[in-house]
Amino acid sequence: MRVLPGSPFRIGGLHHRHDPGNGTSQADLPERLAFLRKVYSYFTGTVVLFAATTWWASTSTVALSMFAKLGMFGHIALFLGLFLLIRATASSFPLNVLALAVFAAAEGFLVGPIVQWALVTDGPDVVLQAASLSAITFGVITSYVLTTRKDFSWMRTALLAGFALLMGILVLSWFGIGTGLVSGWGYSAAFVGLMAGFLIYDTSNVLHRFPPHMAATAACTLFIDIVIFFVHLLRLLVLRRN
Repeated sequence: MRVLPGSPFRIGGLHHRHDPGNGTSQADLPERLAFLRKVYSYFTGTVVLFAATTWWASTSTVALSMFAKLGMFGHIALFLGLFLLIRATASSFPLNVLALAVFAAAEGFLVGPIVQWALVTDGPDVVLQAASLSAITFGVITSYVLTTRKDFSWMRTALLAGFALLMGILVLSWFGIGTGLVSGWGYSAAFVGLMAGFLIYDTSNVLHRFPPHMAATAACTLFIDIVIFFVHLLRLLVLRRN
């Protein structure tokens, strides 16, 4: 499989086929605040673990060799296995937290070669810029949604349609159809915009719909959004510079 910034697939079923109900929105204020603190504590730890694993995978010849040996179908199988693990342990503490940690480390392994590509192509500054912009975007969106407390569930259909379209283009490119679209910066620009929308939608779901016992799953949802946002923002910045 090529080291293409887009190989970590979004597992939309984690938070779109699963309806957590209105557990959080129906809870009293102290319980909701405790839930949100737990979600963002898990999220922060997940991002730190992801960053460490990504750094290792981008600088280790062993990791890069393992990535290459897996091949496209190996990457897909790994990701599907992790998806099933997250789904199976969603309501089981502390297994869901352990599954979240495993997922974060595996994502770092998958994203590491993409970061390595960016380092070789454009140096460390572009990676730092992509990470900083991702953090700022996440902070602004989170603050807006949690402050206004608006329900953005109406965005679901449009976001899923956009995601299906972009993933369809990616799959076709594996067979030599529309390769130019995927290799250009416009594809990643579209994904950056789409994932910003998903961050709004999923943050709203965390606030209004996830029940208190699924904090790890809620954190994983946000983590997936920001990882894909970062990957495509990094790719966009590199391609635009070159």
